[in-house]
Amino acid sequence: MKTTYRKQEKEPQEQKTKPKIRLSHIFDGEVFMSEYVKRLYPYIFMVICLITAIIINEQQITKKQNKIKKYENEYKEALSKLKKNNQFIPYQESQELLKIIEERGFVKNDKNRYKIVVKEAKEE
Repeated sequence: MKTTYRKQEKEPQEQKTKPKIRLSHIFDGEVFMSEYVKRLYPYIFMVICLITAIIINEQQITKKQNKIKKYENEYKEALSKLKKNNQFIPYQESQELLKIIEERGFVKNDKNRYKIVVKEAKEE
């Protein structure tokens, strides 16, 4: 039986400490061979994969943005050409053209026109 009046000496336990990483170890490459860093290899690999995916996605986004700008410029050019070549027909001239067309045998057919009536839904 142990007495309590004296302080018992505890046996020294091994403390888990992280190994000190020096700058010379980093440049020598010794840090990559230590046991502590070897356990971190999967995480380092995952971070490298994520960074690579981010870089690739960023490049694809910039390519698509450039393509969109190119198509917008083409659209604006085509639109401006159409506006430039568009000729407005006044109302009286259009009515005269319609009479000439009817005289030549062309008949306006409104059978294919449909009217869709949309009513507001009643809230209950």
